[in-house]
Amino acid sequence: MVKLSNYAAAFTALAASTNALTTLSASDETVNLIELAVYVHDIKSHMLDYLKMQMANPSQKYPDIIETAVLHNYSNDDFTTLFLDIDGAEVTSMLTGVSWYSTRLLPAIEASLSARGIVIGTPSPSTSSVAVVTSSTAPSTSSAIVPA
Repeated sequence: MVKLSNYAAAFTALAASTNALTTLSASDETVNLIELAVYVHDIKSHMLDYLKMQMANPSQKYPDIIETAVLHNYSNDDFTTLFLDIDGAEVTSMLTGVSWYSTRLLPAIEASLSARGIVIGTPSPSTSSVAVVTSSTAPSTSSAIVPA
């Protein structure tokens, strides 16, 4: 006969596994790839905004590989493999360099990270441990890097 405590332990383990979160640094490659995927999808959805921004700020360039990702129809966001050589600081500069970063890009990035069970942590000033600075919900089962 199976004891009730065994069921309780199994249920607790199952609940914990469905709410598991992964804490990553904001500069982690996975985070950068998710951010860039959101960025490319935003460009595709709001091309006129980006063209106006480029015309108003011709010196504010983005890597040619972004244009490649935007203009070609990749399936399942395979274009993210093109971004492996883009420096994290450049990713941050591109994302935060648009006036709609906080109103459109940041919420989309947070939703995409949350859907994957990823939270962003920063080094704590008093220790070398990581302090979680955002919250998240249970991860989805999708492995594609697309905005949630």
